Amino acid sequence: MDLENPRLSATNGERVFLPHGGTSDYLERVNSTLLAIHQGLQQARGFQAALLEHQLLESFVFDIELDDGPQYRLAGFYTPSTKNALPRCRATCWND
Repeated sequence: MDLENPRLSATNGERVFLPHGGTSDYLERVNSTLLAIHQGLQQARGFQAALLEHQLLESFVFDIELDDGPQYRLAGFYTPSTKNALPRCRATCWND
């Protein structure tokens, strides 16, 4: 820990550690939140893999050109498959 960092303070902000050792309630809450995010990401990978396996997701690329000229491309994203999701859902979700 860089004790010279201006973001560290002994008088302002939230305590991370207790005066005689151990972690503060604040640090425990942050740790719990980060753990929940981590576990959620692990579960999401399996869910995403299942959606891809059943062809319910498809990848897409988002290209944008700003008015002043710069062009950007966002890749690595997924969207629901318009050709597979609804027909499969109709076959399994509704009684026709």
